[in-house]
Amino acid sequence: MHSRAFEIGVLEWFARLWEAPSEEEGASFFFLNFSPLFIFIVFVLRFLGLAPHRFLPFLLSRTPHLFFNDFQIKSGGYWGYITNCGTEGNLHGILVGRENLPDAVLYASAETHYSVFKAARMYRMDAERVATLPSGEIDVDDLAAALARNAGRPAVVVVNVGTTVRGAVDDLDAVLLELERAGLSEDRFFIHCDGALFGLMMPFVRAAAPLVTFRKPIGSISVSGHKFIGAPMPCGVVMTRAKCVEALSSDVEYLNSRDATIMGSRNGHAPIYMWYTLTRKGYGGMRADVEHCLANAHLLQEMLESNGIKTMLNRLSSTVVFERPPCETFVRKWQLACEGEVAHVVVMPNITPPKLEVFVKDLVECRRKFKDQNSSSAKREGESNGNGHGNGNGSSAGANGAAEALGRVALGSNGTAAS
Repeated sequence: MHSRAFEIGVLEWFARLWEAPSEEEGASFFFLNFSPLFIFIVFVLRFLGLAPHRFLPFLLSRTPHLFFNDFQIKSGGYWGYITNCGTEGNLHGILVGRENLPDAVLYASAETHYSVFKAARMYRMDAERVATLPSGEIDVDDLAAALARNAGRPAVVVVNVGTTVRGAVDDLDAVLLELERAGLSEDRFFIHCDGALFGLMMPFVRAAAPLVTFRKPIGSISVSGHKFIGAPMPCGVVMTRAKCVEALSSDVEYLNSRDATIMGSRNGHAPIYMWYTLTRKGYGGMRADVEHCLANAHLLQEMLESNGIKTMLNRLSSTVVFERPPCETFVRKWQLACEGEVAHVVVMPNITPPKLEVFVKDLVECRRKFKDQNSSSAKREGESNGNGHGNGNGSSAGANGAAEALGRVALGSNGTAAS
């Protein structure tokens, strides 16, 4: 056990760290060295009830540009807490909507994170899985049709700020227009914005036209702390309007506070790591990281395309989608996320051009070996059939399907998916 003097010394050290100006403001450090925070491992830090609500201003006070300026939240008009993960943020945002609109139907695109439809099952909500455009963005025409099928009922709509597979950003303004056309006033709908990855990147993308802001009638937004920020444990932040959260607040006597959260005990170390990253990097450092990610995403796309591999890259994303590699050993080696005939790479701040070169070289070699093996198999099949050659069409069907699927996406002049 550590002495009381040791604990006081650690807290005094933290207080000095908290008050010290950030000498690294404007510098890009990608994923930071968190060793200065290891001293906190000796403390059991956890939150219960609304303790995170009191801790949120601590996290935001030195980084107001990210939350108050870029998401345009009025001081005093928000409520939020530190979550255990991005899924918890979605569960909370949808629950706030459901509690304010008990008869609401949940609408989300087919490319929405799986946790959204998990929430619908948990909360016993009627749900509409809305079709998407080839880019992965929600199809507002299909949304309009779904709203018409449920005429007279309120709506909880999930707007994606970067879909899981294709990194697509749903057009918030177009969604709001369809809600208005369906005759739903602002008190008859609730919008939750899932910004797990791209929510903290979008404020730094100059061309981010479908801006997510609380000046528009959204209800909540959630972001992850272990993705772009790079915290070493799963965590995140969910924010909603203070007037909305009262619908699910209740008193918990033994906590001596009210509670409106999803989980019980939550990690008390997570806010420290998020605060440390945001403070040390500052606004300039975060912007540099975002620009680094987007530049490398375009570089990866160029490398793949130059080697004959079809790709897709949404305009506001660092997620490069390409034909699914034919070798499962390659998929496992690089821990690729695959869906159907496509795979993707999410380019994060720690990725460098040399690493991209190694990846592409390995992928090209994988495809060459697969092609050679199929050619040999086709030749043997042809010889056994007595015609001396085989057509080999079946062996390349999967790759052709992936190329055709990616080819259906409308490409802009810079090779990115047009919005």
